[in-house]
Amino acid sequence: MSTTAWKEITYDDTYASTFKSLRRRQADDPSFTIDAAKSQLKHLYINDGNNWAGRGELQDIIVQAMIDAFERYIAERESED
Repeated sequence: MSTTAWKEITYDDTYASTFKSLRRRQADDPSFTIDAAKSQLKHLYINDGNNWAGRGELQDIIVQAMIDAFERYIAERESED
């Protein structure tokens, strides 16, 4: 395994599990709206920008993967409506 493969694995695993969790929540909780997902995404953006203490490369990858999964989820939900 290359020295950077862990980055791709971490991103892919986090993205997939976040997206799957959002879809599962949608199926299990009819009150989970697009607005609720957008609100959570807003907090992820804030968290991403609040890197004043330097969270490190691993956490940067995780946060970015979660943001990307939320953005895809919201875009898909909006296109379904």
